[in-house]
Amino acid sequence: WLDLTPEEARSGGSFNLTYTQLIPGSHGSIDRKRRTLKITVKANTKHGKEIRFKDQGHGHPQGINGDLIVKIRVDPGEGCRWDGDRIVKEVEVPFSTLILGGKVTVTLPDGVKGKITIPPFSQVGDRQRVKDIDIEFILSEIDELDEFQSDALQALRDVGL
Repeated sequence: WLDLTPEEARSGGSFNLTYTQLIPGSHGSIDRKRRTLKITVKANTKHGKEIRFKDQGHGHPQGINGDLIVKIRVDPGEGCRWDGDRIVKEVEVPFSTLILGGKVTVTLPDGVKGKITIPPFSQVGDRQRVKDIDIEFILSEIDELDEFQSDALQALRDVGL
């Protein structure tokens, strides 16, 4: 993997990648050799792009070295992760909002803030697409309940909810 920031992926440039190449040694042993390659990345390179370097991979006892395949990994931003070629941002949603529906505030990786509507009867793990990002609902963690909240939850439990 070659890790890049979004800015580096947009502008492109030359980057160094250090890796360990396995080379067949004498009497069936395997030697390790640290190598550094200069990798040129084109501007606007996308996450997941593969760059192949012929004969720069691991050695083979009966032949030439394999190819080294370097995959580009672009940092998706704070609180985000990649799921295939989609960026996923987790957003905490209170239990009552998941069940009843409502609005929550979301901050996208580019800093833009906005509110999204959570449909009634949403589930943890449900997603909503905003721009090119999947917003995934996770349950808000509760540190403590006040007496009113505790009584309300107890009353809901008493009626089977």
